[in-house]
Amino acid sequence: DIRLGNEVVSTSFDLSDWDVVAVATGARWSGIGYSPYRPEREGIPGAEQGNVIDLGTAIRLAVADPSSLGSRVLILDETAGYLPLGLAELLADGGIESIEVVTPQLLVGEDTMKSLDMVYLFPRLADKGVALTSQHFVEKIDGNDVELYDVWGGPRREINVDTLVLSQFKEPNDALFQSIRHNSSVDIHRIGDCVAPRKPAAVIYEGEQFGREI
Repeated sequence: DIRLGNEVVSTSFDLSDWDVVAVATGARWSGIGYSPYRPEREGIPGAEQGNVIDLGTAIRLAVADPSSLGSRVLILDETAGYLPLGLAELLADGGIESIEVVTPQLLVGEDTMKSLDMVYLFPRLADKGVALTSQHFVEKIDGNDVELYDVWGGPRREINVDTLVLSQFKEPNDALFQSIRHNSSVDIHRIGDCVAPRKPAAVIYEGEQFGREI
């Protein structure tokens, strides 16, 4: 019985009807700007502004209308993955004139080199005018002004953007699990990113393992 288009809350179903409940509600992108590169602060100053959005929100908006993010978009990435670069390409294809991907890591999109995507993706991004800046981080956001700095020192750079996209880390979306976890009448589990955000291969393995065990 597969039901689509329904939001599940703790009162959506009677737990006693089931022998096992698996909660696989995934994770959500963080939007506070916290980073292990700046452990002394809770987040990026100015991250609470309306023009600062998380990666998941940015993708949903860009798929519907790339221009909704404005004409100058900065993507701060710490995932090293394909997704923020895919967003950059989507925006470029949508006619956005200024797109820059910044990371404090040694390379932008390091994991795309391991997956063999880099040799195809990076030429496309270069051809579309997407700027890739490594070993830089955001000091603060003040309105439309974003201050960038080299992680190794040197002069700082201020750029003007319409939207800053934070592509950093995910947090478990486990509210449903927490609301039903103490029910003793049913065997309740949480699996996948609801436990802890990980690579897709890890959660696919976990889902397969759980299915076989029950």
